[in-house]
Amino acid sequence: MMSTRVTSLEISKQLKETGWKKETEFYWLPCFNGVKEEWHLVPKKELCGCGGCKEALPAPLATELLEELPSELEDTCVLLIRKLEKEYEVGYGVDSITKEFEDKSLPNALAKMRLYLKKEGLIK
Repeated sequence: MMSTRVTSLEISKQLKETGWKKETEFYWLPCFNGVKEEWHLVPKKELCGCGGCKEALPAPLATELLEELPSELEDTCVLLIRKLEKEYEVGYGVDSITKEFEDKSLPNALAKMRLYLKKEGLIK
């Protein structure tokens, strides 16, 4: 299922709120069925480009998020990614991870780290 290869809708909303500007291969797009709003995951090539897709939220892949994270922090801590039994762990450290975020989805774990670094002013 493609939705597990990109950030969740909630994380995508947070990324947009914190200034994510980079184009991604996939987007969450709201659709109104007359009763309620539903969100659908669509490839970039299916966005209309006519201004009607202004509400589309970036849904980055893990590779797109990795490009946005620094490989090192403070010249000593390196980006570390571990696959645990049921989730992924992303953090920075030397031999062990000092500040980590975990999630069942690698894109969500990477995005949580990016959101943290942005909030703390460690990245622009």
